[in-house]
Amino acid sequence: MDGARYHKRILNPCPTTATSKADIIAWLTSKGVTFESRLTKAELLVTVKANREQLQPIEVIWGIVKNKIACRPSSDMADLERRLKTHFAEVTSSHWVSAHDKCCSFEDAYMEAAENEILALEAEPSEEADGNLLEASSESE
Repeated sequence: MDGARYHKRILNPCPTTATSKADIIAWLTSKGVTFESRLTKAELLVTVKANREQLQPIEVIWGIVKNKIACRPSSDMADLERRLKTHFAEVTSSHWVSAHDKCCSFEDAYMEAAENEILALEAEPSEEADGNLLEASSESE
């Protein structure tokens, strides 16, 4: 394909910071993503970006093949197709295991960050608890 705009057009693009909160919510709903209604626009955008390339082993493998192709660009499509098949055939099970391990390390880092965020939110006193404390202190006086 050439670089024409109609070849690069994405039909249902991911929301960006320029997207309104309502449109982000509509996009997430259309994708079947569950989220809390109280989330801010920034928090919703973090949810949008949950499908990160770092979590996809195929993206790591594609990067290996793409780098080999980029080192010596093909002169025509037949050559490109032949070289792609050759380079994909060179991908071994050890490459896949390495790609999987790399993705798991990113996943572990994301999970740790999410757990830390949850713990921080749970540690914050809620407004309701503050109200109950005020009521209890006024009753004891």
